[in-house]
Amino acid sequence: MICGGTLELPTRRDEPYDEAMALPAKLAAAGVRFCISDGGGPFTAPNARNLPYHAAMAAAYGLPKEEALKGVTLYAAQVLGVADRLGSLEPGKIADVIVTNGDPLEIATQVEQVYIAGKAVEMETRQTRLFHKYDARPRGANARKHTTKAAGG
Repeated sequence: MICGGTLELPTRRDEPYDEAMALPAKLAAAGVRFCISDGGGPFTAPNARNLPYHAAMAAAYGLPKEEALKGVTLYAAQVLGVADRLGSLEPGKIADVIVTNGDPLEIATQVEQVYIAGKAVEMETRQTRLFHKYDARPRGANARKHTTKAAGG
């Protein structure tokens, strides 16, 4: 089963406010194989970046964090029938990996490196170039403190 959008509000008046948020924990308790999606839809592709927050909300409403992470990795691959190639780090599988500076389900965590099919992805973007360009400008007395980035980063 695909749980779509744990950040959604109830669709019916008589549903509890946390229906979508608690559904993954209820399914896990009942032994039902599930995965967590961002809700899908024709115009939601840009919001795929919020998928970890859907899993985090399920964890906040009773689903163990390990199960929440599996809900967007291994269980998703199993539900979609591609677990023989994706969803976990095992020999012979396609290695798509993120390296973070913390818990991937926490909003403050930053992705430091991405590997797709075992190859490192360039992490510099137009936005990071603009940030560094304007972060290096002269500062007034009330500006935020300038931080230097470590060599090679």
